[in-house]
Amino acid sequence: MPETSVDQKMHRSIHWFRKGLRLHDNPSLLAACQNASQVHPVFILDPWFVKHGRVGVNRWRFLVQSLQDLDESLKKLNLRYIHEYKTRFQVELELGLENQLEKDPFS
Repeated sequence: MPETSVDQKMHRSIHWFRKGLRLHDNPSLLAACQNASQVHPVFILDPWFVKHGRVGVNRWRFLVQSLQDLDESLKKLNLRYIHEYKTRFQVELELGLENQLEKDPFS
């Protein structure tokens, strides 16, 4: 990751983890981190998906294990992801990030 002085970091950034839950090959997370004073990693489990998605127990187990691994990886970078059972826009409002995000990379 390119070095940027604290004075040059002007904005807060959110990285919405969707499918790519790994850090080592995640270019959108790198983009979110560049020139950001704060990075908010977020995983949002949309209530619609839980209610209407056809997902078996093994797939749920894999998701939970992947999120645990993601959390451990982020801890090593002094970051914690926010896991929400809400819509993306509800999370942005609660973080006070509405209309403040210059980058919104999706993975």
